[in-house]
Amino acid sequence: MLWTLQGPTRSLNRRRILNTLSQSEWIARCASHLSKIDPQLSSDEAAALANEFLLFQRTAAMDPEAAADFVASEIARGQPRFERRSAARE
Repeated sequence: MLWTLQGPTRSLNRRRILNTLSQSEWIARCASHLSKIDPQLSSDEAAALANEFLLFQRTAAMDPEAAADFVASEIARGQPRFERRSAARE
């Protein structure tokens, strides 16, 4: 029954971060960090990317700056792995 404990734990983790930050604050902080990582991004591009990160389960569970750093490090590897799970976890 371990799998039944993993879903709520992930949800609680995401809620912990989102309870301390509103979605707009999370997106703004992530976009700001993305602009520091890649100064060539426009503010609209950075905000759109940050919004995508918030929609992705793995990065949404992270602090905004950590999410931006994670994606940047995956892209720098040359073969990033951003797969979605076949079935949504509740």
